[in-house]
Amino acid sequence: MNLWFSWPKFANKNDPTIFVGIDVTHPKPGRPGNSIAAVVASTDVDATRYEVSVKVQRADAERVVYVVDALKERLISFYRNSGCSPNHIVIYRDGISETEFLNTTREELTSAMAACKKLDPDYSPTISYVVVQKRHHTRFFVENPSDARGSGNIPPGTVVDERVVSPCLFDFFLSSHLGAIGTSRPGHYYVLHDTWNLSADEWQQLTFALCHIYARCNRSVSIPAPVYYAHLACARAAVHNADLCKNCMKVAAVKSSESSK
Repeated sequence: MNLWFSWPKFANKNDPTIFVGIDVTHPKPGRPGNSIAAVVASTDVDATRYEVSVKVQRADAERVVYVVDALKERLISFYRNSGCSPNHIVIYRDGISETEFLNTTREELTSAMAACKKLDPDYSPTISYVVVQKRHHTRFFVENPSDARGSGNIPPGTVVDERVVSPCLFDFFLSSHLGAIGTSRPGHYYVLHDTWNLSADEWQQLTFALCHIYARCNRSVSIPAPVYYAHLACARAAVHNADLCKNCMKVAAVKSSESSK
């Protein structure tokens, strides 16, 4: 797979694209707390700088309740930093299972369209929605040991898009990182909505390219950078939210003890 073959198309100043990563984290089962939703998006045409909108929502919702507001914030930020509005919105969504595809995709796509219309009634960019799954049990191995990389894994950039994929959906497996320890787990990608009408090769090349721009690593990582950033934002926000809840409980306890005196 040639990383730079199709990248100019996706980093075109005359036809700009915004890359969005969405993730939701939930409190552990049996424990009180709220879910944290993060919407991360690029702020420049080259997709190298990212900002995030984090929202706290009820714990029983997998979908992002505040997509309209969060995506509107990200689109405004893109315009302020790049001086143009994106013609294409590419959303990589983490954390939903196949049973949630229909409802979550429909609701979040509707919210994304509403965010665009809130900015300008005539603003109609293309919207693509891709689900990223890592929690699966599919693994791949090389037939020839001399082709192995790292600890005997398949080479980074390996794509599998036949035989073991869905007969009904547009999906593919991509092993984008070097498995230095243990067995590599490829990402499983479902392209559930695409009004940009990219080809299968373009989706695979774009996804692999986005795995190379994660700022914390000088190699390709296991999932696209926007999704990785969304996951990190959720984790950090969850810690801050837990600390805030503890402080609120302490203040409430102090006020309660003072009022009882």
